[in-house]
Amino acid sequence: WSIVPSGNVGPEQQEIVISTVDVGSESFQIALFFGGDSHFIFNWDVDDFYLSGGELVSINELSPEKISIYPNPSRGIFNISVKDNFNLEVSDVTGKMIDTHVVEGNTTIQISTSGVYFLRFSNDDGSVTQKVVVR
Repeated sequence: WSIVPSGNVGPEQQEIVISTVDVGSESFQIALFFGGDSHFIFNWDVDDFYLSGGELVSINELSPEKISIYPNPSRGIFNISVKDNFNLEVSDVTGKMIDTHVVEGNTTIQISTSGVYFLRFSNDDGSVTQKVVVR
């Protein structure tokens, strides 16, 4: 994000809206620097820097004990036992979505290509991600 000065002499107020969606985390660092002709650097100041919070949105992480996946590693067939109803998203290490399922109780899924995969279980209570390996 950058500011292009309006050319006014004197202080300017700038407002920047940053969300955790933009930065990918609830915590982040802010760095300020001047870029331009060094002739104007003596007229550049940061003063009255305010940080205010809006609505805090948290992501509930479910307890992995509600989910059992076996065998892991496997040759591509995984038995899943859950203690609740979940939406399941299967993705590879690049984040590409491979498959989706609705799981409840005992379920079997099959992944045909060798590699590392991530199973993201989610419902209204939150989400949890488990790693599985196909040999």
